[in-house]
Amino acid sequence: MCQRIKHYFKKPVVIAAMMTVTVFLMGAAAVFTMKDLKVGQYTPPTQAGQTQQTEARDMISLQGFASSPSFKATKEWREFEESYDPDYTKLQKAEEAGYQAPEAYTMYPCYTQEMVDKVDAICKKYNLKPLGKLWGEQRDVQKMFQMLGIPGITASGTKTQFKWLAGYYYEGGTFAVETDATLGGMTYNLQYRCSMKDTLDYVHLVVGNIEDYAQWNYALPDETVLLLALSRDKALILADQDSYFASISVLSPGNMTQEDLEALAASFDFSYVPQKVDPAKADARQAEEEAEFMSEQEKLAELEAQIAARYKLESYAKIVPNLKEDYERFGILDKVQYTLVDLNGDGEDELVIGEDGYGFELYTMSEGRTKGITLPSKFYLCDNGVIHGDESYISEAEGEWIIYQYLRLNGAETELIVRVTYNAVNDQWEKYTSYNHIPDEIITEAEAKEIINSYTHVKLDWKPITDFPAD
Repeated sequence: MCQRIKHYFKKPVVIAAMMTVTVFLMGAAAVFTMKDLKVGQYTPPTQAGQTQQTEARDMISLQGFASSPSFKATKEWREFEESYDPDYTKLQKAEEAGYQAPEAYTMYPCYTQEMVDKVDAICKKYNLKPLGKLWGEQRDVQKMFQMLGIPGITASGTKTQFKWLAGYYYEGGTFAVETDATLGGMTYNLQYRCSMKDTLDYVHLVVGNIEDYAQWNYALPDETVLLLALSRDKALILADQDSYFASISVLSPGNMTQEDLEALAASFDFSYVPQKVDPAKADARQAEEEAEFMSEQEKLAELEAQIAARYKLESYAKIVPNLKEDYERFGILDKVQYTLVDLNGDGEDELVIGEDGYGFELYTMSEGRTKGITLPSKFYLCDNGVIHGDESYISEAEGEWIIYQYLRLNGAETELIVRVTYNAVNDQWEKYTSYNHIPDEIITEAEAKEIINSYTHVKLDWKPITDFPAD
């Protein structure tokens, strides 16, 4: 997720990851490496009951290489912040006094005038400016790009499909955005940051051990030279442009290869130059977004009230008449059946509605009200209360997927036991025990069938929904 917006952080905002892959360079010697970005080390705080000191992790600058003013400035700010107010007494006094730093300084973070003065001193020393005012964009990232005066950050004609999640941007043009990128049947979560070199930026990235990365330079068709770095747990795409430094962090790359990372890097266009943001236009956009959000929240509240009045009732006997109205409207009332079975072991039956031996709706009782459980459109019940539901989909980017999933009902919520997927494009079976998009392991077809066959459907006592007893 993109960096959360808060007024006070005692230490620099970092994104942590441990790395455990042997380093090697591809092709010709790299022009620059991650060592040229190292700004210090980060040691996670010792947790209660922890007996062994956590190993320090390398931290890199996302503002430029060691020779640049932006690198030197962010390093100096970090060193100042680490030594400033070690016992937090100044922070406590500032909070008690209600001190609020000017808008352009809150994200460093500055909670005393001394800190504001230090930002100004560093900016003057390196001929930089503060980041400026901050705005967030949670709904339409393309409008954030418009505020920055750029068409976007992706290359024309790319086959990569991007799902933009959220972003934020500063008055000086620095911005960050989170996206899911789907390429070659794999979806990766990316965090993209563009740091303008004429501003004092403060965000650093914790990367584990720099020596644990494969690193190489990769040239795009327009001759932009990138530094690519790959480990088991993180991949990086770094671009050092004249006016900004761009960094793309790929979280949980899984089985990503160097070719995969190069293909992903080629999906981006680094020729754009973000412009200084017009505060009046950005304020107007933020007000517009807030109004859109409030409008949607009101509509959602109205819809939830309608749903609650119809489907969140005191008993199954009260909800069934409403369900029968729905089925009659769809012309399937004479086909729909029901059964009652305790799936979560709480002593109360769940209401399973279906036809031809499978279920398509499931209701349980929660806090004295009926609650619908979200499940695949067709599901079966197995021994020990296991719910089996299959799904499939086809997309241009990922091809055809078949998903076999097995769940249990814990209270009024579902928990994943195991999920087995098959991708026809690469003829690959995968096993998941969580909703992470990275599989636990790649398995054989025989291993997949063994998992699938270990769950046996149970025969249920189905009755016509029209025979459900009245309240």
